[in-house]
Amino acid sequence: MHDAVAPDLSPDPSLHPAAARLARLPHLDTPLAATLDLDPLRRRPGWHRIRLLRRAAASGRHGERWRQVVDRRATAPLGVAAWAGGLGALIYVFAIGASLVEGDLSGAGIGLTLAVLTGLLLGSIAWAIAAAARRRRWRPHAVVARFAEANALPYRLMADGDALPALVRRPADGRGERPVHLDVVEARVRGRELTTGRRLVRTQAGHRRSSLTLVWVATRFADAAAARTAADSFRLLDWRRQQEPRHAVAVMVDDDWLALGVETRDGDPAALAVLIAGIDEALDATDAA
Repeated sequence: MHDAVAPDLSPDPSLHPAAARLARLPHLDTPLAATLDLDPLRRRPGWHRIRLLRRAAASGRHGERWRQVVDRRATAPLGVAAWAGGLGALIYVFAIGASLVEGDLSGAGIGLTLAVLTGLLLGSIAWAIAAAARRRRWRPHAVVARFAEANALPYRLMADGDALPALVRRPADGRGERPVHLDVVEARVRGRELTTGRRLVRTQAGHRRSSLTLVWVATRFADAAAARTAADSFRLLDWRRQQEPRHAVAVMVDDDWLALGVETRDGDPAALAVLIAGIDEALDATDAA
């Protein structure tokens, strides 16, 4: 841990709107791995935490597009339960009708009882499966939201790519559909931007569809030379090698921005804790240069 805290080099907020926005972001001391509470990134959120985030999204706090991206227009668990339960009960409708036509009230009663029990059983199973699928979809977002809350940092479930650093907007090879930017958290360190997020890209090869999610952390340096110095430093390269094979960390540089990212199919937010440690190495590399 450093003995001295780096000075806050925040620009005068009166000079430019961008500077004013930067000044409003929470300031973090270095090393980031010691300043930030990273435990929420390693813990699985409970259903209550997921429900709070969904409630905030439903209130309009995160716009409307999340319904298409996160919930993927999926039917609510109660709707799935009603559909499955009704379908199960339908099996007995004809038997009940036949019993009523024949005047067999006892048989109709038995059929009705079986229809209700079957509907409840299948509906309960369908509800449990749909609810588990919803929790699985929302779990990564709840993890990052809890991390942001624990560190008093602003959180956005979805973000406009134009407002993010250019080097994380699109895959370098341009593959896939237009990316969706999720779980953006912002702060400032040493007076400059520090941003984290998850970039979802859906791809299609023939009839096969898949998705890749880049978990990334980006920070801005004083100039392009400082960013390049950090990217090429032995400290960062050695740290990157130490993460293999568990994490294949990509180092991206664009002008005065440097970003570290890990791309996987599930986009596990726990990778943020690893990448934040890498940003510490990059910042220390410029101090030593």
